[in-house]
Amino acid sequence: MARAKPVPPPEPPAPAVAEVPALPVPDLIVATTTWHPDPTLRSARIELQGRADPVELRHGDAVGPLVVHEIQPSAVVFRLGEVEVVRRVGQRPPN
Repeated sequence: MARAKPVPPPEPPAPAVAEVPALPVPDLIVATTTWHPDPTLRSARIELQGRADPVELRHGDAVGPLVVHEIQPSAVVFRLGEVEVVRRVGQRPPN
């Protein structure tokens, strides 16, 4: 009499992937950054869509829902809740 082969256990189901809604990030371009070892002396100039004059930002300033978290020599790190949004100098916003 032949023995039956053991049946492997079923594979676990793939985890569900939640759809993440698009984040309401304003269209902005980091024009320049001024970096200094002292974070209180750092600044960034940004260009906002629909506004003729550039805006100067410092750590903690907000642009819409984005808050300046860190100014680096060639980028600005914004926070949107728990999400970090990094914009490099001259980087165009994604379409």
